[in-house]
Amino acid sequence: MMSCLASKKKYLETSGKLEETVLNITKRKDVKGMGQVLKSDIALEIILLSDGTMNTSQISRKLGKSVATISTYATKLKKMNLIRVLSSGNLKRNIKGIKVNFELGL
Repeated sequence: MMSCLASKKKYLETSGKLEETVLNITKRKDVKGMGQVLKSDIALEIILLSDGTMNTSQISRKLGKSVATISTYATKLKKMNLIRVLSSGNLKRNIKGIKVNFELGL
């Protein structure tokens, strides 16, 4: 979906590390796509809770939502490379922030 996320993922995979980074968004369609994610309370909560200490079931209990609902949102967030699943099964953010520079001429 977002080209900037895809290029960030490629860079991280080739370096052998996957660390939280600040995501720079410079394309209008990417800003809109990110807006769609951030306007969802559930998706935003999952991103905030994905600190590597909780799995899908634990996040489900914390938010009072079904495991199926959390899994659906988590899958979307994983496809966007915003979160990942650790070997422990816990969810972890791939980004620590998002930066949109409107002066670059979206």
